[in-house]
Amino acid sequence: MKKRKLKIPVKTIIIILFSLAAIYFSLRSLSGLLWRSEYFNIRVIRTNNKNIDTSYLLGNNIFALNLNKEAQKILAMYPDCHKIRLIRYLPNAISVVVSVRKAIAYVRLYRYFAVDGEAVLFNLDNNPLNPNLPIIMGLQTKLVGVKAGRNYSHVKELVLCVDLIKKIASLEGLKGHIIKKIDVSAPENLSFYILENIEIRIGQTNIDHRLQLLNSILAQLKSGAAKLKYIDLRFKEPAIKYK
Repeated sequence: MKKRKLKIPVKTIIIILFSLAAIYFSLRSLSGLLWRSEYFNIRVIRTNNKNIDTSYLLGNNIFALNLNKEAQKILAMYPDCHKIRLIRYLPNAISVVVSVRKAIAYVRLYRYFAVDGEAVLFNLDNNPLNPNLPIIMGLQTKLVGVKAGRNYSHVKELVLCVDLIKKIASLEGLKGHIIKKIDVSAPENLSFYILENIEIRIGQTNIDHRLQLLNSILAQLKSGAAKLKYIDLRFKEPAIKYK
């Protein structure tokens, strides 16, 4: 049985093509109208962070604005920000949602930088040092030509310190002991200092086990910990010295 070919009249094809062309040019005309109309120029900018200046967006057409591109542009201007998201609100408003990086420590170089949990360094912006955050020392030769907003997770000594801070924060018995500084000038002899200037020599290996051991030692010593000079956890048996 032969298949019957579907025949569409030429007149119908012409009507369909003209209709599609009309729709295309109508949409194009409408698009051009939206892009040119002052009614859709940005007049209002809402933000959850008043320190971020986005006033340069005022007057721009809300449809012509590339939201992702502008978010990246603002992020480059403010490296202490973690994420920035722009949202359109028709007819003429933009919302700028800012997520700021949270410092977990400071890095002492030719000046102080803050560092977050992703090993990104950023500026302090004239803010005073938080006394509850540790100062990382000994990275002057490892971090050269530092640029704010850049990720330095390739610097193993910095990552070692960041991971150490995270692990200490997760241990219930160590939460009451504020880390004052971390010395990573010689990673194999990595040490950090808690309140009353007690030095904890921990090295760079078996960190989890050594922190658990420290947790137990401090729990046993309780109030007597204030009399300690250092605890050395780098060897099989921990060494404790009093002042």
